[in-house]
Amino acid sequence: MIMHDDLIILATTRMPECNIRINKHLIGYSTIQFMERGAVDVCYDNCEYSMRGAWFWPAHPGPCIRFFSGDEKPWFHRHIGFQGARIARWIADGWWLSEPQPAPPSRTPKQWGEFFDEIIQQSQRLDAWGKLRTLNLLEQLLLELAEARVAQPHQEPWLETVLQKMNIFSEDVS
Repeated sequence: MIMHDDLIILATTRMPECNIRINKHLIGYSTIQFMERGAVDVCYDNCEYSMRGAWFWPAHPGPCIRFFSGDEKPWFHRHIGFQGARIARWIADGWWLSEPQPAPPSRTPKQWGEFFDEIIQQSQRLDAWGKLRTLNLLEQLLLELAEARVAQPHQEPWLETVLQKMNIFSEDVS
């Protein structure tokens, strides 16, 4: 367990051949999960996501989270679990993932995996520098994910259709 003033790292996992099934409510802690390759279905209460390839997803107190192989085959899974007041700041500042997110194209899936491995490695250090590096890398990850969400905002398919029709209509009028 690594502690910083307002964040405690509780656990990490690196499983190249993961086939676990999770179905639980998190109490008092949050996680960030990363799938480098494979297929995973994630459910938060009744909201479902099917992910293929490289994805990040959060887990946090509140909804029941379920995730499992999306095609009955193992996937390459990593995770980090933590608790502390800093999480509330990440949420308030818009850094926290509210739903699964594809890995940004700024790195390959393998590079994202190596980056996550570095977070895991630093979290296992027992010295003060390791604690600071873990926090720094974790916040770098959250910032990169937040920046990618802003750069490519999610649009519902129906909204895209409406916007296209509005554009066609405005061209016909002019």
